[in-house]
Amino acid sequence: MFRKNYKAVLVFLMGLMLFTSACSVSSGEEETTMEATTVETTEAIPKSPVEILKFAGEYRDTNDSSIMYMKAYGDYLDIKIIFPNENNSYFNLWEMRASLDRQTNVLSYNNATKTTYTMVNDKTYNKTVVYVGGSGTIRNEIQNDVNMCIWHGDMAGDKKRDVKYVYAFSNPSPLLNDLLTIIDNNQ
Repeated sequence: MFRKNYKAVLVFLMGLMLFTSACSVSSGEEETTMEATTVETTEAIPKSPVEILKFAGEYRDTNDSSIMYMKAYGDYLDIKIIFPNENNSYFNLWEMRASLDRQTNVLSYNNATKTTYTMVNDKTYNKTVVYVGGSGTIRNEIQNDVNMCIWHGDMAGDKKRDVKYVYAFSNPSPLLNDLLTIIDNNQ
């Protein structure tokens, strides 16, 4: 669908350039040659304040059994928490959009979806939505001179204890990229 829209936009722009060029010539203006340029369209991401940007990146829990990835989107953070098994053939995914209380430095959400992914074959996974509308918090605090994010999910399907995460990478690691690719390919 994108390719069809892209071609239609390109044809429209080229026609507009020809029309504009023809109008210039007929009004006695100097003729100029115009080259068609490719324009990539991407979704405009709102600018985020520094308080939000400081959370962005990949985190690993202190047991190195799960990954939390936060991406700034304006005044919000889009968050994915993934608990995979060793070969990524099975994992739980929590997805939510959280807002920051700047007074308490706590991220809150009430829109989480928990999904279980189970591998069927090499690149195909079955998805089972466990719940939608989940709520919880992510606190930012210093423990033993280490900046940590502590996740507390309020739903029955969430971990029974607070999960502590330590900042790992500003960009997704190869493991996280693999998991994000699986998620994107199995929508």
